[in-house]
Amino acid sequence: MSQVSSLRRFTLGLLAAVASAAALALPAAASTLATVKQRGVLHCGVSEGLNGFSAKDAQGAWSGFDVDFCRALAAAVLGDPQKVSFTPLSASERFDALKAAKVDLLSRNSTWTLGREAELGLAFAGITYQRSGRSASTGRWRSTRRRSASRRARPRRPTSPTSSGRIR
Repeated sequence: MSQVSSLRRFTLGLLAAVASAAALALPAAASTLATVKQRGVLHCGVSEGLNGFSAKDAQGAWSGFDVDFCRALAAAVLGDPQKVSFTPLSASERFDALKAAKVDLLSRNSTWTLGREAELGLAFAGITYQRSGRSASTGRWRSTRRRSASRRARPRRPTSPTSSGRIR
């Protein structure tokens, strides 16, 4: 068994344990969990095609991090990672599909906000991926704004507290 295979198995097991614990802890998720167990298939909403997260190949097989998360959850809840169906959803469709029970969970890029939880009545179970400002290739932090060479040399001083986003 290769190191990659054992690391992937460990990661999937860990994700399944975390997802199961989160699903069991929430009252709304308890009814969803019962529905999934009764149906015998987990309906998972994923992105329409985001390489590395959820993509469908020429043979129709799904792959990616979000897809593996759904399979891990299906394995934890139903005992079989293949008992999952994937529904590709656009950003505008994702929450409507979840509220209408077309999918049991969303495993796709969705920012967790208090407004979404309160207004939509959703329960975000946790964050599976968070993009930092650090570049994977260089290991350096990326600047959120670019400055010209002449502006880098001299510090920027705001004329009033509201003229700049930050006071240095």
